[in-house]
Amino acid sequence: MKKTLPIFFLFFSSCLLFEDEQNTNLTLSLHSAGVTTVNLNISPEDSLAQFTFELTRDDSTVQTLSLQSDTLLKDTGLNPNTSYTYKGYWKNVTERIGESETLTVTTMDTTSHNFTWVIDTLGEFGSYLYDVTTIDENNIWVVGQIYTDGTYYNAAHWNGSKWVFYRIAPNGFFGRITSVFAFSNNDVWFGKYGSLIHYDGESFIKYTPTNGGHPGQPTIEAIWGTSPSDIYFVGYNGSIVHYNGSIFQSLASSLTDDNINDIWGVVDSHSGETKVYCVVTTLYEETEKRLLQIHPNFTVTDALDYNLDRSLMSVWFDETSPVYVGGSGFFQQSREDMVWQFVPDLPEYFVWDIDGNHAGDIMVVGAYGFAAHFNGMHWKVLEELQPFSSLKAVDIKDDVVAIIGRLNNVVLVGHRVN
Repeated sequence: MKKTLPIFFLFFSSCLLFEDEQNTNLTLSLHSAGVTTVNLNISPEDSLAQFTFELTRDDSTVQTLSLQSDTLLKDTGLNPNTSYTYKGYWKNVTERIGESETLTVTTMDTTSHNFTWVIDTLGEFGSYLYDVTTIDENNIWVVGQIYTDGTYYNAAHWNGSKWVFYRIAPNGFFGRITSVFAFSNNDVWFGKYGSLIHYDGESFIKYTPTNGGHPGQPTIEAIWGTSPSDIYFVGYNGSIVHYNGSIFQSLASSLTDDNINDIWGVVDSHSGETKVYCVVTTLYEETEKRLLQIHPNFTVTDALDYNLDRSLMSVWFDETSPVYVGGSGFFQQSREDMVWQFVPDLPEYFVWDIDGNHAGDIMVVGAYGFAAHFNGMHWKVLEELQPFSSLKAVDIKDDVVAIIGRLNNVVLVGHRVN
C-alpha cells in the first residue's frame, strides 16, 4: 500500500567547548526540519554532570533546561521557508560560560493544495479496487478484482499512455490481489491470500512456503519497506512477516489475532534506526483496536498508549509530524503532550487511508468521497472529489497522487499545480 518515504535533511554541527574543571565538547546539530518545526540534537561527547543548557533562536532564548545526555529539542511555531539562526550556551546558574557557533536552519515551504485530475474507470459492475502504488506519473499500479470484456483481472498498470490489465497467476493460481508496494517499476510486490508475488520488470514470481520460504500468511493487507532487503508484510490474524532480501521471517506476536490493516515506518536520520507502526482492527466485528510498534530487534509491542475505542485502518507519520491514524475517525497524537485528538478542521468521516511525501504534504481519503490535503500549515478538503463515493486508498509521490474508489472502480490521478 505504501511506499518508502524519502527523507532528506542537511546536517550542520558546531561544538561547544567549556573551560571547566574538565574540558567537554557538545555537538549541536540539525536532526530534522519541517514546515513549522525544527528538531535539534544536543550530544555530549563524554558523560557529563548535569548542566544547564540555553538555546537561542535569532538571539532570543527559546528553551532553557537541565541536560546530562544526548537530547532532542523541538522548536515549534515557526514560519515556512524561513531561515533561523540557533546558538547553544552552557550556563553556570545565570552566567553563560560557553557557547557554540551559529547554526542556520531553513524550514520547509508549504505545498500547493491544487491538483488537476484525470479520471478513469477500471472494469465493469462487480469490480473492486483494493490498493494503489505510485512510482511516477507514467507508472501506477492498481490491484483488486477487475472484470471487463468477460474476463477477470487482478491488476492494472498505467504506462504513461494507457491502462494495461494483468491476470497475475504464477503457477496457475489466479485470485484477487489485496495490496501492492513498489520500490521501482522493476521491483514491485503484490500481496494476496496465502502468498506473495514479486515482479522484476519481466516476470512474476510467486512466494509460498514451498517456493522461496514465505510463511504462507493469510490475506496480506499492507506492505511497507525501506529497501529491497528490508520489507514488511502484514495482514489477517495478526500476521507480520519480514523479508531481508533472501529470508522471510514470521514475527510471532501474542498481542493480537485480529487483522493488521496497515503498516508504516520512518528511518531516523540521526540514529539510522527504523521506527515502524501498524494498526489492528477486524472491521465490522467487536475486536481490539490497537497500535503496535515493530522494534529493530523484531519484537512487537503496544505503542503510543493508544486508548481510543475506534477502528483503525491506516497509519502515517514522519520525523517532524504527529502520528496520524485513520478509521472510524481521523486522529493525531501530538509529540509534545502525547494526547490523541481529532485532526482539527476536518469532517468526521470514516478514513480508509493516509499517505504523504513529508510532514508538509499529506493526503487522507475515506467514505463519502472524503479527501483532504495538508500543506504543512492547513488542511483543505478536496471538494471536487466528493461525487466519487467511498475512496479506498491513496498514494502520493512528489507531485503525482493516485486515489482509487472502493466500490465504483474509479482511479483519480492528480497532478499538482503550483
